[in-house]
Amino acid sequence: MSTTLADWFATPTGRYLLAREQAWFDRTVADIFGFRAVQIGLPEFPFLAQSRIAARWTVDDAAAAAQVRADPNWLPFPENSLDLIVLPHALEF
Repeated sequence: MSTTLADWFATPTGRYLLAREQAWFDRTVADIFGFRAVQIGLPEFPFLAQSRIAARWTVDDAAAAAQVRADPNWLPFPENSLDLIVLPHALEF
């Protein structure tokens, strides 16, 4: 039995869903303009990979793969400084 969503993504069904989600994010973020983007959660999966926004970070409170370690409820970014925030599976927090 999988213990985390990232573990579940390693299952056959999880890999299928992850591929579909990655394709959707790739299409969606490619057309969004801005200067700073953040992905909150699941830093091991690059949902901002196709973004043209140059300054982008992944945030997580525990994952070593995250570029910024912070509580997702208290982000260390100034108010109104982010142009795109991606929250994959945010209800799992």
